[in-house]
Amino acid sequence: MEYNIYLDVFFFVNFTMNLLLLAGCGRILRVAPSLKRSFLGAAFGAAASAVVLLFGVEFVGCRLLIAAVMGRITYGKGKAGVAIKRGLILFFGAFVFSGAVSWLSQISGKFLEAKGIQGKEA
Repeated sequence: MEYNIYLDVFFFVNFTMNLLLLAGCGRILRVAPSLKRSFLGAAFGAAASAVVLLFGVEFVGCRLLIAAVMGRITYGKGKAGVAIKRGLILFFGAFVFSGAVSWLSQISGKFLEAKGIQGKEA
């Protein structure tokens, strides 16, 4: 099976999800970063994910490193332990959010199937 992936759409969706994750992490950590820093952190995460997708340069801990750098850009300097905590919260927040979106996708597919509505075949 072949998929067409549009890099601009991938970047925009990833950027939006990163903004949501950074806002959620900020609420958990009780930190209010500036909007500019949040946009820069989300843009870095989306660009890094696009590079990983395009060139396949993923290595062990790549996603965790991206999350840690996003946290550093968004929330500024901090002790090493705090930076690791931020990175882990972002990483596991993405994991949980991804699972929730996948679950909702499956539920909505079953609902549409039960109603006799079929998805559009490509």
